[in-house]
This record gives sequence, structure tokens and C-alpha cells, in this order.
Amino acid sequence: MDDEYFRAAVITSELVFEHPLATPAREPFLRSLDNPGMQGFTTTLAKSVTRVVVDTDGCREEQYFLGFDKRRIDRVSQRIVRGLFFHECRYTVPKDYSVIGFLFRKGSFDQFLDNIKRLIELPPIKVAQDGVFYYRFWAAESTTLLLACFYNKLFFVGHTHLAATRQFPASQ
Repeated sequence: MDDEYFRAAVITSELVFEHPLATPAREPFLRSLDNPGMQGFTTTLAKSVTRVVVDTDGCREEQYFLGFDKRRIDRVSQRIVRGLFFHECRYTVPKDYSVIGFLFRKGSFDQFLDNIKRLIELPPIKVAQDGVFYYRFWAAESTTLLLACFYNKLFFVGHTHLAATRQFPASQ
């Protein structure tokens, strides 16, 4: 259920919702909200809606945003990081490693990426799901970094590191 929750967070994001590649995921999701079996999920989403009045160029308008349970998003984020770690390294994340993953907004991601590029040489981009998801995976002796993007709009960062260490090693 957390995977569906994460998918809902991604495809209902204001950055992704209207993206043409999101249509194949968005339409079934919207239809599923009418499914009686999804009533609990639908109620949870409805309760999370927040109304915000935004002033744009002197015009006030109401906008609605879905709030999401960060713990559920974090669990799926960690599974994404673990899955791509296994895909790239061909072994599971060691037990003594910490794993984190989180979604980023575009502006803050650009600044983050600029800072990372000063520290390490990034590998080429890998594309998955016909362009729905792409990523770069960088690995060193005791740490990995995953820079990814959903629908070319919503950015994702994942990181694993030996629990005793908390910083990136200097690039070689």
C-alpha cells in the first residue's frame, strides 16, 4: 500500500500532474478513487487536502494541495534506494549502512546538484520506464549517491553510507 501511496504523491504533484508521460499512471489512479475497495485510501487523501489562498499578480485564487505522510514516503524512498543499489552493485545494502531517500523541489535540487558536481564526477544518466524515471548512481568505498528524477520534473536523492561515516570521501 505504501508503494501506491508514493505513486499517488508523485503523480498528483503539481509538478507532474499534467505531464504527458504521467497520463498512463494518472488515469487509472483517478479511476481507482471510485473503487469501493479504495475507500480508506480515498478518505485518507481527502483528509490531507489543504486549501491555500495564493496572490498571483494581484489576483487571489484558491489552490488545493495534498499533504502526505512523510513516514510512508520515506519507507518507499528507502526501498527505491535499496533497489537501485542492488541493481547497480549486484549485492544488497550491507546491514551496517544507513539508507535515506527524499524528494526535492526543482530550485533546491539545482543548487544541490551544483554543490555535488564540485565534489564528485557524476556518471552518465540512465533512463528507465521509457523516460518516466532517470537516474545517476555514484559509488565509492563506503557511500553511494543516487540522483534521480520522475517525469523530468520531480527530483529524488538517495544516499547510503557506512553508519559510522557521515561524509562523502574526497573525489579521486
